[in-house]
Amino acid sequence: MSKPLASYSRETRLKCRHGFYLKVTESGVEGSRDSDDRYTTLTMESVKTAEVMLRGNVSGNYIAMNTKGELYSTNSPTHPECVFKEIFGTKYNSYQSTLNPAWYLALTKQGEAKYGPKTKPGQRAVGFIAE
Repeated sequence: MSKPLASYSRETRLKCRHGFYLKVTESGVEGSRDSDDRYTTLTMESVKTAEVMLRGNVSGNYIAMNTKGELYSTNSPTHPECVFKEIFGTKYNSYQSTLNPAWYLALTKQGEAKYGPKTKPGQRAVGFIAE
C-alpha cells in the first residue's frame, strides 16, 4: 500500500482539554505540559475530506492506532492505522480512528495515551484545540 497523498498540510500543536500538548516521539505518543517541548509540533496532513494524518516534526513519526486501540508512533505512514477522521466541534476537535469509528485519539488526565476502547465522544480526553 502506498502512502496516501496529502493534499494539504499545516503545522500545528494540539492541546488536549486536560492541558497536555500531544507529543510524538520516536518511541511513542503521549502528552507534555511543556509548551516549549519540541516534540509537540506536528504537521497535520490532509488525506481526503475530513481525514488527516498527524506527523511529529522532530521525530518524523506518525500517530497510529492499532486494532487493539493502542496509540503508537510509526515512521511508516502507509498503514491505514495512521488515518483519523477530524471531527470539528465548537471549540475542541476530536480525531476518530478510521479503522474503528468507536475509538478516538485521547490523552488521560496524567498525559498518557488513552486506550481506544476507553474513549467516547464528549470526554475531556478526546477534545483537542489547535494552537
